Amino acid sequence: MKTVLIRRDMIRLGLLTCIAIVAVAAAAYTQDKSIAEAKPERLAARVVLFIPEDAEPPEDYVLRIQSLALKAEDFLASGMKKWNLGGERREIFARSKEGKILVTLTKGTVDSSGGRAALPSVRRTAIDAASTKLQLNEDTESVWWIFYDYPGVQGFQGAGSTSGGVAINKYPAGKGKINPSLELSAPEFADASIKGAIHELGHALGLPHIGPRPDRNLGNSLMGPVTRAYARTTNSDDPRVYLSEASAALLNRHPIFQKNPQPSPEMPDEVEISDLKVEESEDGSSIVDDGRPNATLPADTAIVFDVKRPPLGKDYWSRGYTSAIKKDGTFRIVVQSPFGAGNLSLTFCFENGCNTADGKRAVLRGSVIEIPYSGEAGDRVFTIPKQP
Repeated sequence: MKTVLIRRDMIRLGLLTCIAIVAVAAAAYTQDKSIAEAKPERLAARVVLFIPEDAEPPEDYVLRIQSLALKAEDFLASGMKKWNLGGERREIFARSKEGKILVTLTKGTVDSSGGRAALPSVRRTAIDAASTKLQLNEDTESVWWIFYDYPGVQGFQGAGSTSGGVAINKYPAGKGKINPSLELSAPEFADASIKGAIHELGHALGLPHIGPRPDRNLGNSLMGPVTRAYARTTNSDDPRVYLSEASAALLNRHPIFQKNPQPSPEMPDEVEISDLKVEESEDGSSIVDDGRPNATLPADTAIVFDVKRPPLGKDYWSRGYTSAIKKDGTFRIVVQSPFGAGNLSLTFCFENGCNTADGKRAVLRGSVIEIPYSGEAGDRVFTIPKQP
């Protein structure tokens, strides 16, 4: 075994590696009288359709979007259960007293000539009016899932944290309910971009890009590359999509999945790590990361993202590995089949739902401890970041 070992009482680390898309607020009318009767929940996911002021919504849009939201709930809950994780609550979308997922129809006027540049205006217009219609207080935290059916508007976005977020997608093309039995990347979903819609919802819940792990043989990952890129790179038409173990760990303690979610979970005042050790097997088939996080809040899970250098489609192809924090406060993560050269990006999930490596920002916004490595398998060199 070759070992790179650092032992100090406390090592404080924290580097940025990923960029978040900043989400904003937004707009207008609703189709269901039961919405006014529904009691606003603390930190619920809320669905909005945005269309032009003088337009009519697609036929049966409520049933179609409701079926998509149900599929998203099932995908996330089943995905967490696969890794023996999952909160107390699987129904994360706001519902009427009759138990139906609420879909708020909003109308407005935006300058769509810029295509993707119109997305911030769509968000502001849609969320402002939906909040008014739903009678939400200013401090009501929500995860907004906005669909637009507006000529000229293009693109998609998503970003969020444990205290709320926004995802925005084009209305899922087609008619009728979404087939709950189909894989997310099934050819039947190509025009509707079902995987992409739930992918952006993942960002709104605070998930970064996390690619598929070939050793899992489960197909593409939800937070991994788009379907076309996956098929082209892997030379595969496998329609399967799964929630990665790392994504499940990041969502496991998220307040929205808890029975009685608490508002705005606090970040630890600081995060430090001691006894950080990086060890490679002699044949280079694996890398073992050991350490002990020290923070003002209890950590639940450690996660390492193995990212190829130079980037293979950026972070869409990163591979996630997890380890529960042991009773003695330590973790051990085994990275299987590492790249020839890459970065090991380490972060932590805390018991209150937040995830960070520095106590200042979430992992979606780049809070990781980055350990670059290079060299031949079995003889890799690891670069531990310099201390301040």
